[in-house]
Amino acid sequence: MNYSIIAVDFDGTLCYSNRTKPGEANIPLIKYIKLCYLMH
Repeated sequence: MNYSIIAVDFDGTLCYSNRTKPGEANIPLIKYIKLCYLMH
């Protein structure tokens, strides 16, 4: 079996937040993660 695991923290990584409310999505990072997924 050949697979990769991409683990990403949510708070402050996938979205900009201050721990009490979710903030705006980190679109550049999300696009990069999708690209990594497609390449494997």
